[in-house]
Amino acid sequence: MISSSISKELRTQRAVPVWIGPNGLMKEITARSVDADVDAEDKGGDILSLVPHRGQLLSASMDGDIKVTPVDGRLRSEADAALTRTGGKAFVPSGVRTLSGHRKEVLHVHAYADHVASCSGDGHVLVWSVAHGGAELLRRWTTWGASCVRLDAADQLTCGGEGADPITVYNWRSGAVLSTYADGEPPLGVCSCLQREGAVLAAGNTFSHSQVRVWDVRVWDVSRGSLTDRFSLAPQCRGVRCLQIVSGAREMIAGCANGWIVFCDLRTGRFERHSYSHSDCINSLFLHGDYLLSASDDGLVKLTDRRTFGAEGPIAIHKFKRIVSSACCDDEHIFAGMDDGTVRVFDYSFRGAATLRRRQQGGGFTAQQREAFSAAIEAARRRELRMTESGIADD
Repeated sequence: MISSSISKELRTQRAVPVWIGPNGLMKEITARSVDADVDAEDKGGDILSLVPHRGQLLSASMDGDIKVTPVDGRLRSEADAALTRTGGKAFVPSGVRTLSGHRKEVLHVHAYADHVASCSGDGHVLVWSVAHGGAELLRRWTTWGASCVRLDAADQLTCGGEGADPITVYNWRSGAVLSTYADGEPPLGVCSCLQREGAVLAAGNTFSHSQVRVWDVRVWDVSRGSLTDRFSLAPQCRGVRCLQIVSGAREMIAGCANGWIVFCDLRTGRFERHSYSHSDCINSLFLHGDYLLSASDDGLVKLTDRRTFGAEGPIAIHKFKRIVSSACCDDEHIFAGMDDGTVRVFDYSFRGAATLRRRQQGGGFTAQQREAFSAAIEAARRRELRMTESGIADD
């Protein structure tokens, strides 16, 4: 597990990489160091949103589909069995489902309980039921400019985007508008990311002058939430691309378009820590317990302990020669969505660590590969011996 093996596995910055293609194809690649690049073979659009949910990975991309891939322990067992049987590096996992319904790129996905919500460049918001392994489309409605969605209890769906009221809360079953949230000061009309934790709703704007709006959703004024604060971040933090709110709603973390990560204290309204963590736009922030995962246009995925952020360096870094559009993690994996339509998965489980040790001890080859390699060496040795003996006979 990431939490229990943090010092042993993550600090070595090595893991067992697994590759997921846009159609659920899995490839297990030779373990590499942190600075190595993983070559991609299939081409597709950016993986714009990744969500781990109940042992499954939801991945949304430019092709308009959402893939639901099982990533629990069963997948590792299935991969091991298939690769041992075939002696190859590829297999197609069972149980991959596709949520279809969008006609353009899927911009954002969120899951809550048995439901999944998504928004797309086609101007529609969709809600599915994924209960009991299903994929039933429950509702579709038009919301032009929607760029982010979030499901909550009581059938509420919060949608952020463009317009006079850039944040709208719906009852997704009926489509009725429950409330809207807006800010009366410029820049207006765009919400590029939002997060909700309890009564706190926070929204960021990529095109703003480094400001984040925070509402208290318990306070109502003619169905409008009360704007409690607008954070003006440090001048060097230009544009807020992604947000996370720490459990307990005491701290907010903002990822900026120029590579900065900023920690804001929601109790005092001030930013307390900030760091130039990436050299380019931060596309994704994801909190898992006390660990913060960030992904950027600079091709880096970094795992950091939020408690020591700024004082200590990253726990783990994975580097690619591609833009990382999104990233998330669970107890045993780090998932990175790339700009070519692939997802890279790094296995930090105890079983993955054992696989890595076997590869290191065995030179990274399977038993069949070692036998074939030994046979090739022996054949080359015999061929050279025959040529030498033939030369002696000619003399």
